[in-house]
Amino acid sequence: MSNQKKEPNVEITDYYRVVSGTSIPVHGKTDYAMFTNKGQGFGFFEDGDHVVVCDKTSYESVGNEMPSNNDGGNPLNLAKWIHAKNGDIKIEAPNGTIHLEAKNIHISAVGGDPHGNIIIKAKNQIEVNSKDGIRFKCVSMVIDSSLALDLNTQFFNTVAQFATSGTSIDAAAGTLSASSAAIKGISDLQLNAGESNAETEASAPDDDLLSEENTTLTGNETSGSFETGGAASGGALAE
Repeated sequence: MSNQKKEPNVEITDYYRVVSGTSIPVHGKTDYAMFTNKGQGFGFFEDGDHVVVCDKTSYESVGNEMPSNNDGGNPLNLAKWIHAKNGDIKIEAPNGTIHLEAKNIHISAVGGDPHGNIIIKAKNQIEVNSKDGIRFKCVSMVIDSSLALDLNTQFFNTVAQFATSGTSIDAAAGTLSASSAAIKGISDLQLNAGESNAETEASAPDDDLLSEENTTLTGNETSGSFETGGAASGGALAE
């Protein structure tokens, strides 16, 4: 019985047809397929492919009777799960926009070295808006702007153990070259009204300048005079 040749099965109605064991161009031999007279339908194929064709909107409603996820003891409350054990997943809208909207959105890249990367590219602008704040935590960071870099803020606070200025940057390596100054903290920006440039250059930075209260700027500094410290340390801009 197992060696008997299996005959294709074809069922045709006025509006659709169901086929098994027949071949369809491009996709190959069918295990089971249903398609309408307008060419819409779905099919499972012998090579393992699953194909769905829909002329307009494909709408799926899931999770209607599931409890709402309150991010409690079980943060994963799956109503839809797409699991690709091997291979890639691609979502493409060449003439449209892809919208992702949820109570929270988490993106993780968990591959080991040299993988585990998140890459975002745009042919025009990338805009990030947050009602609260934006925080970056990393080993090193490079901002490489070929034209200009503008910082517009009410307060600008900087804390650094070593500050280095240069004339060129290697974005791939994340290093500065042709350095013109290497100082501890940002003591070169903490000028007093009575100090001259010569006195400032001659004085070596103290270790105390590494403290947070001496490496915080208010963001309201001008070309006039500064008091040591900023808003975070209780300092104030000189009148």
